[in-house]
Amino acid sequence: MKRKSFIILLALIIVLAVVPKVSMADDDLSIWVDGKYVTSDTRLFIEDGRTLVPVRFVAESLGYKVSWDEKNNAVTIDNGTDKIIMVIGSINADHNGKSTRLNKAPKLQNSRTFVPVRDVAERFGKDVDWDDKNWTVVIGKGYKSPASVPVPGKNGRISVEKAIE
Repeated sequence: MKRKSFIILLALIIVLAVVPKVSMADDDLSIWVDGKYVTSDTRLFIEDGRTLVPVRFVAESLGYKVSWDEKNNAVTIDNGTDKIIMVIGSINADHNGKSTRLNKAPKLQNSRTFVPVRDVAERFGKDVDWDDKNWTVVIGKGYKSPASVPVPGKNGRISVEKAIE
């Protein structure tokens, strides 16, 4: 009897070790902007509870212009009406000539400038929300949670968790 219990326990341990872990990773982050999902060419990530995205990706998805000031390590986003200047590593930014504080400082990673998506979108008057069930950053109005519809993750992958909802 002990041998049978041992074999069952061993089989259970092996099965649990072999079955892939189903969890949400940063790769599963999706961004929905003004009616459509947009895909970044690099990994989005969450740091200290803030979603960071490549500045050019989010700004151009919104139709804004981006410029880089290498001398000052600063990035500028301009939509013709509003302008925000953010310096790498600083939570202080300039929004239309006035000082403002960001929730998270922009950072350089793999030669790319990453910014907190909420800070950027809200400074330009966009609504920002988080769909925790589908791990989706929502920018703009009209988003409806796909509920039972799988949402593609990065590189066209669909997470197992999303596919079985």
